[in-house]
Amino acid sequence: MNRRVTLVDTVGSAAGEMDVVEAHTAPGYVHIACSAVLFGPDDTVLLQRRADHKATFGGYWSNTCCTHPYSDEVPHQAAQRRLHEELGIAVELRPVGTFRYRAEDPVTGMVEHELDHVSIATLGTTDLAFHLDRNEVAEVAFVPIADVATDVATLNLTPWFDMVLRIARCGQNA
Repeated sequence: MNRRVTLVDTVGSAAGEMDVVEAHTAPGYVHIACSAVLFGPDDTVLLQRRADHKATFGGYWSNTCCTHPYSDEVPHQAAQRRLHEELGIAVELRPVGTFRYRAEDPVTGMVEHELDHVSIATLGTTDLAFHLDRNEVAEVAFVPIADVATDVATLNLTPWFDMVLRIARCGQNA
């Protein structure tokens, strides 16, 4: 599959495109990404454990889903698309913020260097019929937000998760 990502300059403006694998090859090139966070009732958050064979941070727990928008997609719409593709659910997301990060996978050496657009939704139930794409997702779980901070070592969280959750919680309370 020939997927391209949108590169960005130091102020976040589009600066061309690059093959997704090349963009994630060290030293990594800053490109647009998007993350979705789904909050459940009773102060829970839906986490996903990435499939073990993923090129970056396989087997790590992370936010509900993340992806790269197509060149003609708005980031929160790309995240909605990816929720459907990875988890089999349709959810309306609301954009709440952005941040830039860089993280090198200690196993594969691949690099996540992204301007990440965070979007959220609050669900009325945790009783959802998931249809997981096993090429992307190993498992999902609703976890009490209070437990996430105490279970960091146990959950083996992606390096970007903490910032995604902070931005999502600020947006949730806005």
